Amino acid sequence: MNNWIDQLQDFCGSLTDMRISRHKIHPLQSTVFLFLVAMLSGLTGWLYIIDWASQPVVLKWLRNFYPYEHGIPSVSTLARVISSLDIDELDNAFNKLNFHLLQEQFTDELTNYNTLQAIAIDGKTNRGAIIGGKKSKIHIVNAIMSYFVVGQIKVEEKSNEITAIPVMLKKLASSNLLANATVTIDAMGCQKEIAKNIANENAYYLINLKDNQKTMANEVELFFDELARNNNSLGVKMRTDEYGPEKNHGRISRWKVTQAEIDFEWVPSASKWEGIKTLIKVERETYSGNKFEKRSFETHCYISNHQINQELGYIIRKHWNVETLHYYLDVTFKEDVCRIRRGNSSEIFSLFRKIAFNILYKAHKKANMSMIRVITKFNRDPMAFGPTLGLVPNQPECQLLSEAA
Repeated sequence: MNNWIDQLQDFCGSLTDMRISRHKIHPLQSTVFLFLVAMLSGLTGWLYIIDWASQPVVLKWLRNFYPYEHGIPSVSTLARVISSLDIDELDNAFNKLNFHLLQEQFTDELTNYNTLQAIAIDGKTNRGAIIGGKKSKIHIVNAIMSYFVVGQIKVEEKSNEITAIPVMLKKLASSNLLANATVTIDAMGCQKEIAKNIANENAYYLINLKDNQKTMANEVELFFDELARNNNSLGVKMRTDEYGPEKNHGRISRWKVTQAEIDFEWVPSASKWEGIKTLIKVERETYSGNKFEKRSFETHCYISNHQINQELGYIIRKHWNVETLHYYLDVTFKEDVCRIRRGNSSEIFSLFRKIAFNILYKAHKKANMSMIRVITKFNRDPMAFGPTLGLVPNQPECQLLSEAA
């Protein structure tokens, strides 16, 4: 695991302190660093963070990085400082930090897949935050690449994902992540303008087709039925790949992925979609239950401006990496029980959890142990387990340095 202290300290130091100078006792940089490493400990609230950081073994470890001359900030100070951070500035710093994580990840994996740069976009509702005595409807749209979160946007309702996705695409393009990438989106984002925006950025789209494009969905279904019934009497270019059996989460699954070159006579609605070239049908057979006696079968169709190629089936399955993120956020980070809501704090908490996820995912793979075990070990003894997360002081005397810079 590389030492990420330089990048993390750059991240903490790049943010603007909104407080009046004469009222500052706890510097912003050390306060943000405290909050960030608390996320690596899986903590879910202000009080839990202060209780953890106040432990002598934790405070001693923190002082390897910053002096903390006045000790740990109070609960109210931590909440006020973190909630006052500018979300756009924080997002830019997040993108820069991710660049270093992604560089190493792709160096390891690009030798295996030419089209590994697949970006899955999907949303998740923050159910724990409470506003005005009612359940919050804050919804976060996430972009994930190779198990790393590369962007998030807050929307007020799940239906607003449609308007958030174009904004996300612009953010990804400004970070130089979109060109030549393949963007996978579920049926919510199956919109002509979204496909056009992706194609105009010299990227590829791979979008789930469902009843929100009912006419086209029916045409595609009839098209694949005709190909299957008459053994491709239409003479279109085709490819079929099969995957499995795979055993995951108590289920055994088999996949069949059929790709076909588009025929506009059979699918006239497709002519309105920018650069569309390929239709994909995914058939998934699943066995579950104690003895795998329960059988289910589901079919999904996709559209893409990719040419037919072997990797499309892999990329479709890779889209569900975003569900892995959602699982970790709920189960490991307990996002749905976190009721933080002051100002932008719910969104800020969410973004810091994504930073923690990116670091922890890399660490738990390298350490060959579950993410929850990595979090637990770091929570109990950061001095001993910090190096596993790449948290190593660059200088032993750094506890004596001033934070003025």
